[in-house]
Amino acid sequence: MTAQRETAGGRIDLRYAGQGKTLLCVHGLMVNGHLWDPLVPGLRDQFHIVLPDLPSGGHHTPLEPDADCSLETHAVRVVELARQVPGPIVLVGSDTGGAISQIAVTRSP
Repeated sequence: MTAQRETAGGRIDLRYAGQGKTLLCVHGLMVNGHLWDPLVPGLRDQFHIVLPDLPSGGHHTPLEPDADCSLETHAVRVVELARQVPGPIVLVGSDTGGAISQIAVTRSP
């Protein structure tokens, strides 16, 4: 399933798969949520997987022209997305997505 969610500076495309406890998967720079595709078949029977396309180089929907694209603001977007999906949430980050996730949990543990 696909959807869009409003966040700071614009809309974020999301894909969903599976059911159970929510995994919010945060990718790094220059990729998108498809980075996680090889893991989805093995996880979807146990988890509700949320795959956002953050505005970090691999996204399709542009942000507003004046949108802040700092890692700190990406972390704010992750927190906003986390508040819009069923909890509890396990935040998973890869590469720069790990740094974004760390910033996010310091803002909203």
